[in-house]
Amino acid sequence: MTSALTRLAAARCRFVTLFLAVATFVQLHGLPTQARSLVYVTNAEADTVSAIDLGARLVVAEIPVGHAPHGIAASPDGRLVYVANTVSQTLSILDTRTNAVTATIDLAGAPPFGVMSAPDGRSAYIATFPNLGARQPGSVSVLDRARGAITQRIATAGTPLGMALQPGTGLVYIAEAITDQVAVVDPPTGAVIATVPVGAGPRRVAMTADGGLALVTNGDADSVSIIDTATNGVTATIEVERQPIGVAVLSGGALAFVANHGANVLAVIDIATRSVKAMVAVGNGPREVAVNPAGTLACVTNDASDSVSVIETSTYAVSATIPVGRFPFALTIADVPD
Repeated sequence: MTSALTRLAAARCRFVTLFLAVATFVQLHGLPTQARSLVYVTNAEADTVSAIDLGARLVVAEIPVGHAPHGIAASPDGRLVYVANTVSQTLSILDTRTNAVTATIDLAGAPPFGVMSAPDGRSAYIATFPNLGARQPGSVSVLDRARGAITQRIATAGTPLGMALQPGTGLVYIAEAITDQVAVVDPPTGAVIATVPVGAGPRRVAMTADGGLALVTNGDADSVSIIDTATNGVTATIEVERQPIGVAVLSGGALAFVANHGANVLAVIDIATRSVKAMVAVGNGPREVAVNPAGTLACVTNDASDSVSVIETSTYAVSATIPVGRFPFALTIADVPD
């Protein structure tokens, strides 16, 4: 009996010691946290950005920005979101932890349209329209994040509408409207190292994770061009529905999703077979598409429905339709650390 009581007392002592050790660790380091997935949507006619909690499928914030926000992109660490305000000719920078604008960058008369973040988070690339009054051509401007200033402007032959950065090389593939081509630019030198003819009215570019392929939507040709980045030649042209605009590639590289603005559907492309696998009915005027980092969800802005559709990538089923502001244009998905 005495031996049993001794063992019980020792076990209790070990439990108390373990409990105190865990409590001390939590006090010093805090509990482990899990990032929230937030979808940020530019509402072009409301001059706001909607923040959607993707888990709850709810709008959790409406953030005032500049006039006519169009392009939007999250930094790789999920802490910042860049917003291109076309009419204001500014770039808003949002803090995702507070959902507030922390800085506004004057782009000196260059109307911004698209924006993307560099993989290292140190810079952002901004596609700007030509400013005929100021005799400025279309360009891609480079923002130094630490300095909060534009450090470089790279002139383009046509109007830059969409961009994608090739992993590893850092080359930027730019869809140029009017010239019906994709320009391949080396940012450090500003040199155009290749131009790739594609279909009529190229709108957006998306890159596979390995950087081997670039997919380009041709809005006036109802098609998607696939560029082999090793040769910078088009290896396939896939017919889709009317007015393809936004395109996103799953992280594994097997599938691409294309928003067909004139047909109210999302095309699912099997990249290996170069074929359309499914057509998913969404809202009216689907414009842009983004895939969450886990690759389980695709989100689409419907500019004529003032909504965002959420699609399960495993079943191609629309699992939610979320109302947002007027004329939702572009969107980005950020895993925001708590």
